[in-house]
Amino acid sequence: MRHSLLTPAAAVVAALALGCGEQPSPAEPADASHASFRTEQNPDGPGAFATHVPEGFFIAGDANLSAVVGISFADLVQLCAGELPFPPDGFLDRFLVFRPDGSIKSWVKGLSVPIVVWQTGAFDDICAEGLLAFPHLEGTGQFHDKDNDLLGSGNRGNAFGPHFVGQVTSEAGDRFHFLGQFHVVVLRSGEVRVDRFELSLRPIGG
Repeated sequence: MRHSLLTPAAAVVAALALGCGEQPSPAEPADASHASFRTEQNPDGPGAFATHVPEGFFIAGDANLSAVVGISFADLVQLCAGELPFPPDGFLDRFLVFRPDGSIKSWVKGLSVPIVVWQTGAFDDICAEGLLAFPHLEGTGQFHDKDNDLLGSGNRGNAFGPHFVGQVTSEAGDRFHFLGQFHVVVLRSGEVRVDRFELSLRPIGG
């Protein structure tokens, strides 16, 4: 499965990681007068730093399907033409937790998120002219993506992968269930295990 998150969050992560360099060590006692998380509203909290940042959209594909989650087809066309600022507003949110040990936990989620699907896996570029001209299906669904160690600190094992499910309609009016799930576990030894790897499109009532 081809997959990527097109997002400004990487720059935000880097900036916040530098700003969180003097976090207290896990062994330091917490001050009971403060919340355990440090946030923009509670900058002096003793524990991990937590914040929300806007997310862009998610691209997935295999040999038979291509999909983009978090942007409508009309907005994608405008984005590819340079007529829409990045990222699109309001569909996906990333929650980041900067732990005292240097690792970062990430959770991206969205409800009623736009989904665009093409029944072809021949294109690597989501803005390719041939793909945008190819018949597509469009609808909405739910998206979540958890990453236990976003930048691979090596301080712990890691598990990550998106899950999205929804309903899409073809240009001819046919309706389909759409499912995408991808899950990877990375052990501290460096061993990588792929638990789930699926994109599927199933007719509704068929």
